[in-house]
Amino acid sequence: MIKLLSNEKFLYFMGGVASVCLGSKILKSKKSREIVVNTVAKGMKLQKNAAVTMQNIKEEAQDICHEAKNINAISYIETDETNLEEIEKI
Repeated sequence: MIKLLSNEKFLYFMGGVASVCLGSKILKSKKSREIVVNTVAKGMKLQKNAAVTMQNIKEEAQDICHEAKNINAISYIETDETNLEEIEKI
């Protein structure tokens, strides 16, 4: 028996068995179920908020890109008009 108790693998196994037994008793209690349900609900709320925030960031980035393209287009048109004026002077 002493040899068995000094065996490291056996002790790990017994620790696992004890954890499972204790864990099943804890998880079956009404209070722990309530805690788990509340935790999952908060996690789902965080996930939804993160998705909304990500969508807002995406839309803002698209707006910035669109504005930058417009600025580049206006700049190109102004440069083109300046070039035409210089060509007409020649």
